Amino acid sequence: MAFNVFGAAMDVWPVTCALGLVVLWLGWTKLSGRLRLFVMMIGGSLVLFLLSVALHNGVSWLAGETLGIEGFEEPVFFLLAVIMCPLALLVGVVGALVTWLKGRPDPR
Repeated sequence: MAFNVFGAAMDVWPVTCALGLVVLWLGWTKLSGRLRLFVMMIGGSLVLFLLSVALHNGVSWLAGETLGIEGFEEPVFFLLAVIMCPLALLVGVVGALVTWLKGRPDPR
């Protein structure tokens, strides 16, 4: 059985949402420049992932309940949650690490 990081994020969604909001706030108030951008991208991807999953499920449920369309799948929020948010998280983590490592003084 494979481990799915985003499945675990959905299991502990209140913690994931709080972590994303804290990272966004810390990035906005404590950092500047490119590091701020990449750290805020990390927090934003976590929050947007949860929001996209909730909106996808809500729209699918609402279409089934009100319109009577069984098996309706809403693709926009699904693609945001499955493709865009993991890519944004990866870009944010790699960009923050590279920016942070380039900004450190040489230990020699």
